[in-house]
Amino acid sequence: MKLPAPAIQPVNETLYRVYARYELPGAGGWALIIQPGFTFDGASIPRFFWRVIGHPFTGLTVPAALVHDALYATHRLPKHVADVLFRNLLIQNGVPPWRAKTMYQAVDRFGGKAYNRPTASQLAAARRRVTIVNPQQVEVFPCASAFAPLQSC
Repeated sequence: MKLPAPAIQPVNETLYRVYARYELPGAGGWALIIQPGFTFDGASIPRFFWRVIGHPFTGLTVPAALVHDALYATHRLPKHVADVLFRNLLIQNGVPPWRAKTMYQAVDRFGGKAYNRPTASQLAAARRRVTIVNPQQVEVFPCASAFAPLQSC
């Protein structure tokens, strides 16, 4: 099942804004809701790798990147859960498993700085735009996915 495409528009060269409510229903009764006005920087892919991985705001990576950025911006889920969910959403949306695993490994290894970046006021502002309904129902770790299991972690 493909993920719903978010309604986004550019703010500048590196940021996009959600302009219509985005809802991602998960298996097990949880859902992530992102309200209009939330900004994100897409898949954090160094420009050098755009030819291999893809542009941060095009293609199959955009919904997963939006969800991942929303989770990092709000700390609604622990980092490792956000990272595994990112990988699983990429695969769910049709990104080849090798590419999803590469992108997952990048955020798993190097995403700590971004996850820890928001200040208390930034967390509060982001949390006004991002909600998880039944967060205790999110099942993504280890190796289990709300959408599809990945054969190796």
